[in-house]
Amino acid sequence: MKRLRTLTLVTAITIVVAAFALISAAARTRNTDDFVAADTYKAKCVACHGAAAEKKFDATLSDADLVQIEAVPSFPNQFSTYRNKDFATLKGVDLGFALRRVNHIQANIAYTLSWALGTGSVSNTQRNIAWTASDPPKQTAPLDFDQRHKISFNLDYLLGKAEGPKMGGVNWLENTSINVLYNIASGTPYTPTNIYDEVTLAAVASQPEGALNSRYGPWTNSLDFKVSRGFNTRGLNMSVYALVQNLFDTNNAINVFTGTGSPNTTSFLNTADGRAAAQNLANEGIDPNAAYNMALQNENLYSIPRTIRFGMRVGF
Repeated sequence: MKRLRTLTLVTAITIVVAAFALISAAARTRNTDDFVAADTYKAKCVACHGAAAEKKFDATLSDADLVQIEAVPSFPNQFSTYRNKDFATLKGVDLGFALRRVNHIQANIAYTLSWALGTGSVSNTQRNIAWTASDPPKQTAPLDFDQRHKISFNLDYLLGKAEGPKMGGVNWLENTSINVLYNIASGTPYTPTNIYDEVTLAAVASQPEGALNSRYGPWTNSLDFKVSRGFNTRGLNMSVYALVQNLFDTNNAINVFTGTGSPNTTSFLNTADGRAAAQNLANEGIDPNAAYNMALQNENLYSIPRTIRFGMRVGF
């Protein structure tokens, strides 16, 4: 008991903040004479987004490499291309502390507070502006990946060689590791709109009812569990493991319907147009509620459910 008190006291004294960073970066327009289309496409569209060149933001890239679509006047017709003209300001604070392995236990806690503001979340955010030859935005707004809070807890228990309970002269649990990772995160922003039909082929363009990305989705949390067992055979370092992601099968909404801010309903059937559409379905002998609930099912609204994976690693 005395040893435990001493260990607790030493651990409490030695806990320190491991990282504290305040980062502010801004990407500004470069001279158009320096623009090389091939280099931009390779760096932004291919290297970042893959062969399919999907226009998705990669936070690992430098803000100076942000590009945005732009209409270029020409004769006889104007055309659209990508220019290094986007703007983003990213600020954040990272806090964390780590407990080195003591009596088989190692732990880490990390917290991130961040802000992401800019004029375009992805490379084609301003495609409609370029298409209509309108003026690009001059004021920043929260970007699609603006996530205010993120917390991570990690706990690892490891039995080394010749450790653990012994049966028949064999340490059956030696080189066994148990790891638990718990992540908590606040929601990402979306632009509130009027309630409309968001899920069927009859969906029309939405009408904003608030500022760009002025509301945020729900918080998410997930617990991952992993157990592994290592062993040596014929000069090879091998380990087998079982990984359970989202152990409690939590329904984590990563997208919402913009009219309601909920991943469960659009509330369209409660509107006058919705009631009219429901009556048309009822006249055809179709249950409108059942049909619309089926249309609401969308795998893109939630993160992964409980997933179990088994694997083996070999080192030599």
